[in-house]
Order: sequence, then structure tokens, then C-alpha cells
Amino acid sequence: MRDKVNESGVPDPVRRAAADVGSEVLESEGLAGEREARIRRYVDDYPLVSTGGKGAVVFRYDHGLNNFRDVLLPLHGQYGLPSYVAMNSRNWEFAQSDLVTPAEASTWEGVEWGNHTTDHQDKTGRDAIWESVVDGRTELEGQLGRTVHGFTVPGVSGLQRFDGFGSGSAHGYSRTFAGAVILAHHAIASGSIGDELRPLDGAIRVGGKHWAWEAKPWPEIKEKIDAAVESRCALTLMCHPSRMEASRSFWNEDLARKVIAYVRAQIDAGSLADISYYQSHHATVDAI
Repeated sequence: MRDKVNESGVPDPVRRAAADVGSEVLESEGLAGEREARIRRYVDDYPLVSTGGKGAVVFRYDHGLNNFRDVLLPLHGQYGLPSYVAMNSRNWEFAQSDLVTPAEASTWEGVEWGNHTTDHQDKTGRDAIWESVVDGRTELEGQLGRTVHGFTVPGVSGLQRFDGFGSGSAHGYSRTFAGAVILAHHAIASGSIGDELRPLDGAIRVGGKHWAWEAKPWPEIKEKIDAAVESRCALTLMCHPSRMEASRSFWNEDLARKVIAYVRAQIDAGSLADISYYQSHHATVDAI
């Protein structure tokens, strides 16, 4: 059965999940209606999908477009798996991404995009936070020619951490201006809240946590993927393409191929659902 839709056009389970975090500051800032509009747009593009009783493993990459294009994009194409890239709208000319233009990136098939702020830097003050978060999304949309539904929390080392937002805790979303702006201008806000194994019950949750695999050995990664299979939950595997082949790192092309091939094999065996990052945030194990 599909979610019951109320007069706002937002499925009730989505409304409840969105209210779990951020209701206090959204209401105080007058931004609750804007969040509902963003969710409606996302739900139109990504209707509720059933995994057929299976878990899901999806891939997120943070910037590092040079290595992503040369190594990871071909692997995802070879194994037929979609990917999600978190990008800063003003960092295209940084060394790790300078070989890729927005025009080229916009043609990549099977790639979903997320806002990672304008420049991956800490901000303080409402004007600066608004520019970083909101302009980061609208600029990225203009560069790529598509709607950007997601905000991926950047790891910043500043003292202010977006005036108390921090790394994306429940407190940050519910009691800070940055949290309100993020929620009002993105349907999906993810990075650090909850368990890495996210429930698949159709609810759109705020702050879905990822699992970083670039510093993990293969047996540990396989164990985590297998946990998603056994628990019938969603797992977001995250890494930085720019750190590939770094010293004292397990992260290299061979490991990437092994991980991507293993996820594909689990899908082909009927153990995992074949869905994308954005789909995994509005999916259920139940029939619909």
C-alpha cells in the first residue's frame, strides 16, 4: 500500500520523519513550508520504491572528480551501479577536480549529485551561512542543469562550525539557523545521525549516517555489506576519490573494483536491491 498523502501533497510518513528533527527552528524561522515544497519535489522525482524485502548498498563520493572520472565512473559503468557525488560549487578548479568541467560532469550517466556547500569552509553569520548552503545548491544546479535534492554535510575544522551546527547532529538541525536553512532547501540532508544501517520503511529521515570505507581492509568492508544484506537495511558507502593510492591507505583501484563487483554480485544473486542513493532515502522493504 502506498503512503497516505495529506492536503500538502507530502506522504504522512515523510511528514513525521521530517518533523523528528528541525521542527523547532523551522517554525521559528518560518521555513517549514519551504521544506515541504522541497520534499514534494523530491518525492515527485523519486516516488516510494520497494526493495522487495532486501537491503541496499549505495555509493557516495566526496568531490575528487579527477579520480572519480578516471577510475570510479568506469567501474560503476562496467558493473551497472549508480553513484552519488557531493560537490562544492566553487571548487571545480581545485587540484583534485581541475581536469573536469561542469559541462563534462553533467553528461555522466548514472550519477546523482549533492550540495556540499560552496567551498567546504566553515562559516559564521547568517548571510555567510545562507550563501554557503543555498547558493551552493543553486549554483550547482545551474552548473549541472539538474535539480539537486541532497545536502551532504562537509567535514570542516573551523571553531564556529556554522554557528553551532557542528557536524550535523540532531541538535544542529533542530536548534541552529544553519540546520533550518539546510532542511528548508534540501529534501535529503545526510551524513552523521543514527546508525550506518538505515531502516527501509519509506520514511525520509534527516541526517542519515554514512560509513567511510577508504581506510578499511576488504574483510571489514565485506562484513559491513553483508550486514546490510542480513539486516535488510540501507548502507551508504562513502569515500574521497582524491585519497586513492595515498600512503598508509587501503584505498586503491583494486579495492574499489572488489567492493563494487561484490555489491553487483549480491544484487545479481537477489540479496540486495538495485537502487540509487536518492532512491534509498525513500524506499521500503514492504510491497507497495
